[in-house]
Amino acid sequence: MDFNRPAEQRTFRYERNPISERGFLILKRSTHECYDPVGDYMVVDAQEDIQLSEKKVMNLVALLNEDNDYIMDLGELTGAQSHFHIKPEKTERGQTQMVFYELGEQGVSKQNAVLSIDEGMLE
Repeated sequence: MDFNRPAEQRTFRYERNPISERGFLILKRSTHECYDPVGDYMVVDAQEDIQLSEKKVMNLVALLNEDNDYIMDLGELTGAQSHFHIKPEKTERGQTQMVFYELGEQGVSKQNAVLSIDEGMLE
């Protein structure tokens, strides 16, 4: 793990959504100093601690950046298994949607968050 690698060298980053209290923007570097929004991660589970949600977004961004050394194991914090489903249809804006679910001890999965991201970002 190279902790000396400057963050600005990474292609993707995130920030809190200024419009949604439980949302995060996924940004992609377009120039050396400029990042453009390419997606958003909306937490739909109102009971989830927003700090845990942010760690999940950090993991997503690490995956997008192919920084596998930065992925955190969140199993002990969630107490649940995470699953996802990619919707076959695109959104109005042509984005791909991934719906995240958590499977807890009760054996019933519940919707946790929705990632909407521009076409081609997940490849």
